[in-house]
Amino acid sequence: MPSVNYSIFLDLESTADEYNQIDDQITEFCMDLFKCPNKKQMKTFLSAPKQTQGLQLTMPGKYFSDAQIVQKYPDWQNVIIHSF
Repeated sequence: MPSVNYSIFLDLESTADEYNQIDDQITEFCMDLFKCPNKKQMKTFLSAPKQTQGLQLTMPGKYFSDAQIVQKYPDWQNVIIHSF
């Protein structure tokens, strides 16, 4: 999953609920932009891979648990620092 590479933006002090709120804000904005009344459908479209006609956005709430797993590895910070 290439989106896990963006876990550097995960604040260690934040909770999954806070990141889900960000997902909701992005989704609601896009629902208005694309005139789509279905929130679940819009969230799927936003995070779906480009190969399946999605936008492949890295939704922080959606990938929060994956980012938590990455942070359990002792060298995750070094890997992220060197990726720039």
